[in-house]
Amino acid sequence: MAGLLLPLAGFFVYAVHAQDGFFPVLALALLVDIAILFSFQRRLQRKQAEVVIQKEDFFEKTNLLKAELENDRAEIAAFREEIVAYAKLKGFAEKVSNNLSLDDTADAIAHEVGEMLKFPGATLLQYLIDPKTGGLGLVHSRRDGHAVAVHNKNGDIFDRWVVKTLQPLLVQDSRTDFRFDTEKVPEEDRGVRSVLSVPLLVGTRLIGIFRFDSPVPGSFSKEGLRFLRTIGDVAAVALENAQLFDRVEDLAIRDSLTGLFLRRHLWGRIAEEVGRHTRLETPLSFLMIDLDHFRKYN
Repeated sequence: MAGLLLPLAGFFVYAVHAQDGFFPVLALALLVDIAILFSFQRRLQRKQAEVVIQKEDFFEKTNLLKAELENDRAEIAAFREEIVAYAKLKGFAEKVSNNLSLDDTADAIAHEVGEMLKFPGATLLQYLIDPKTGGLGLVHSRRDGHAVAVHNKNGDIFDRWVVKTLQPLLVQDSRTDFRFDTEKVPEEDRGVRSVLSVPLLVGTRLIGIFRFDSPVPGSFSKEGLRFLRTIGDVAAVALENAQLFDRVEDLAIRDSLTGLFLRRHLWGRIAEEVGRHTRLETPLSFLMIDLDHFRKYN
């Protein structure tokens, strides 16, 4: 720019001290300089436009990199959560498998589930199928780690739905869920507003139900349902093994046909009672009864 202006200034000074005929030459030079300046301006505008486009591309690439970084962070966080969840499941499986009897296994499962899934103010209910009646029977009820009394020991409309469909259940608000008529719920149980429940299945055989309920709507999520369902799969296998163990133990001391205790159990119990009464120095009676025609009952 300065290289163009300096010659023009020199021509102007010369024209002032020279003849008047030099002014057309000066005007022509000025027009040439203006044309050159316009050319420079167009080149400058093109350069500026290219810089703007490059800046936009840079910002777009930066935003894409930020989005990819956030996505990677979310995936890493989700992966960490899965690792923690699997670690919890591994510990859960180890702890419940250390118990053999059904009562001990059910106690351990209820305790561990309550520790892993902490829903403040929610009630944990564990039902098992009664082998005699085929219906549900309540074996555990807890709230915030403490035992609580439950009026309905055989389940309500939510539990019957799970038994009928063999599907997990998530109710965000019982008053607006079209699947259930809350008028059929007993008055003392109508405080239940949200429910999270899964069937304990081994194959297609129902062993029991795990359930959380809360008086607050929206207390549970789909993620909680998914995790409880996974826990339920592990718990169902542990409960089935415990039932088989109890069955084997029962067959070892009872006759499979009559359900009466076997002689080996009698001798063991006699030894225990004799020892106990000997220590306490109390009398001990032994009564034998003969049933005539017992074969009719056998």
